[in-house]
Amino acid sequence: MSKSGRSTESSLLNVPEKTVSQDSQESSLSFSNLDQESKELSKLAFKNTLSNNDRHLGLPELQIVETPHANEQLLAGRPVDQSLNLIGELKTGGQVVRERYHDASSGQTRDFVVARHQGQEYRFEDKPITTIPFDSGAGLESWRKKQIEQRSDKIIEEYAPRGAFNSKGTYDFKEFGDTLTRISKMTDLTEQEKAYLWDNIMGRRGKDYNASNHGSREVVRDSLMPWDVGHALLQGGFKDRYHVPLANLSQEAASREIYIHELNEGTGKGFINEFGHHVVSQIRGVKLNTGDIAASEVQVAALRAYKEHGFAGYAEVWRQGFLEK
Repeated sequence: MSKSGRSTESSLLNVPEKTVSQDSQESSLSFSNLDQESKELSKLAFKNTLSNNDRHLGLPELQIVETPHANEQLLAGRPVDQSLNLIGELKTGGQVVRERYHDASSGQTRDFVVARHQGQEYRFEDKPITTIPFDSGAGLESWRKKQIEQRSDKIIEEYAPRGAFNSKGTYDFKEFGDTLTRISKMTDLTEQEKAYLWDNIMGRRGKDYNASNHGSREVVRDSLMPWDVGHALLQGGFKDRYHVPLANLSQEAASREIYIHELNEGTGKGFINEFGHHVVSQIRGVKLNTGDIAASEVQVAALRAYKEHGFAGYAEVWRQGFLEK
């Protein structure tokens, strides 16, 4: 996958002696007409506190990678060809899941995830994704998608198992945070594959499980409908039409767009929706949905961290902003 995240082909590395298949315009709205509380919420920002900002967290140092419940071992490298030299392998459960190569032509290191299908090994280069929105499934082999979707099945079953009469289970915010952290540490997935896994879990909300705001900070809960968690969870994935593009704006411009969106919420959606929004606002005494504003600010901050630090950056900032301390 290209650095832009828009390539439709997965990168494969041919290794001898192994079978490898080739199979913005900114809004000019002034903040002067907002009350102080709304100003602060509109400008809410969560700084990324990840310790090592000079390396992309999507390309972990193999000797310090932590994968729970796995038997990992770093092995000495061996030459592959004249330009690529294997300098490290990461084993999980006795199988190599990640390899690091030194590229003599560029002087850079390159990471490849080793996947297996029908007895063959496939190598997919783990490239950082620095351009969003993007389609996390673009270019992934159908068999690889199925493998990742089966993993999402297991994760959902673990956190939100179905109950009596096949009733849907419930995921809470702490569990979403735990899931993000787990995915960020899955060394057998590329950055694109991690995004595809998270997108798959998000896309199944409402269909295969329900979401609860339990464990979320009060400030990021919807002021009108506290059970609505839509701004915290990307239903549209990393190609979400609202939040993801905002991460490409400046912080101030994104905050203005978020404020405008909430100021106009409930309008232009038909009489019934507009009337319902008005009634709920009057009953709850809410003039402006500051909870949704704060949640959107956190989501956009997490997406900015994704562009800078990969999935681990997104997971870290999401947890900082959404979870109770």
